[in-house]
Amino acid sequence: MRKLADFILMAALIVMIAVPVLLLNTKPDQISVSENRTLAEPNLHGGPNLLMQTIGDSIDDRIGLRSTFMSIYSAVVYDTLQAKHTDVIDGDDGWLFYINDIPDYSGTNISDATVAHYVNVLTAIDSWCKERDIQFVLWVGPNKSAVYDNCMPDGIRQAETNRTELIVAQLREAGVMASYERDTMIAHRDEQELYYKLDTHWNSYAARYTMEDVLTQLGLPVRAFSYIETPVIEGDLMTMLGTGYNGVYSLEVETEPNPNATIEALESDVHHYIHNPEGETFMAYRDSFGRVVIPMYSYYFTGDVFWDFDIDFALVEENAPKYLILSCVERFFDAMIRANEDILNQ
Repeated sequence: MRKLADFILMAALIVMIAVPVLLLNTKPDQISVSENRTLAEPNLHGGPNLLMQTIGDSIDDRIGLRSTFMSIYSAVVYDTLQAKHTDVIDGDDGWLFYINDIPDYSGTNISDATVAHYVNVLTAIDSWCKERDIQFVLWVGPNKSAVYDNCMPDGIRQAETNRTELIVAQLREAGVMASYERDTMIAHRDEQELYYKLDTHWNSYAARYTMEDVLTQLGLPVRAFSYIETPVIEGDLMTMLGTGYNGVYSLEVETEPNPNATIEALESDVHHYIHNPEGETFMAYRDSFGRVVIPMYSYYFTGDVFWDFDIDFALVEENAPKYLILSCVERFFDAMIRANEDILNQ
């Protein structure tokens, strides 16, 4: 009887493993409507490390019965983390937060090996730049939850140690120019809204406060900017929820660009070229948070801005800019490092 029970249990386990694998979605260019994003695919052009990482991401995204598993997970998350959706956390005073911020917020992604690897990769980039008389700058923006921790649910514990702060501190000790201004933004969060309540992103006010530190380290003057404010009642977190207006709105804050410079969108929102006859030459690699910084750049720099983490070192060497700026919000730190860790093999 016991052997029969063991056989049934084993058969059930095999079925539970086999069915999701057999139902794996292998079609290209698939979109998750509920998550408002394209499903991951293997990257065949970024080296073996990136290939293995993207294969794992692709399987995670495309495994059979994923939507069923997500529904079960979402129900658990709602009960334990007060979230309304797999990826959305309901905070205080109408603030919504992204669950992908939690590893940074709770400190579960901190390890000596990870910190050392990140420092090694970024130090290698800095050394590569110094050999070519290029000033490298790492600019990391805080997650929304790191700045508005006072609006996060009580049930989610915030770690005393922040991984990004550890990495930036070690980089500075090694002579790498790096910026992470969480404390500055916390000091200003009650003066004006710095992130959108219903979206994961920051606005131009937040970008300005963090950019001031970058400018100071570069020895460039800090200037005042003019802004355009527009009320908004939606955001990517609201899209994930799939609900309508909930009575909460934010101000979309955009910086007015330098009237003496031009900003050309060469590939939609992926590649911009700033032409400022009086600006210092630069190249910048960014994520979606860096979009609001482009008008600010126009007052100081001339050169290319790419929505990409994968630095084209051959192009940088060809253009020979005075500055190379690599920026991201801290939850994308892992992706930034993966895109550039081949520098260790050069």
